[in-house]
Amino acid sequence: MKITELINVDVAVGRTGKITVTGILKPIRLCGTIVQRVALHNQDFINEKQVGIGGTYLIYKSGEIIPALKEVVKPPKMVYIIPNECLYVVSQQLEKKACLLLSA
Repeated sequence: MKITELINVDVAVGRTGKITVTGILKPIRLCGTIVQRVALHNQDFINEKQVGIGGTYLIYKSGEIIPALKEVVKPPKMVYIIPNECLYVVSQQLEKKACLLLSA
């Protein structure tokens, strides 16, 4: 087990619409590999573990293979909240509105 900082959160939407939330870590060496990513599962997990950018966490390898977040060492200023709208679609809508305003 090692302690590291969460530096970013990556949210991806698969082709079936499933949201995958991944924590991007400051790289650490753990069980012979460099660990930079950890699954954050869902909003309940994020709330329970107080996951947020800038927080410090204890990371371990489940079964010595899969990196997992065990507990918070130093909580972040804010707990991360998974967006409930697709940021790509929202940005597309904002661009269209801006184009309509400019052309009027």
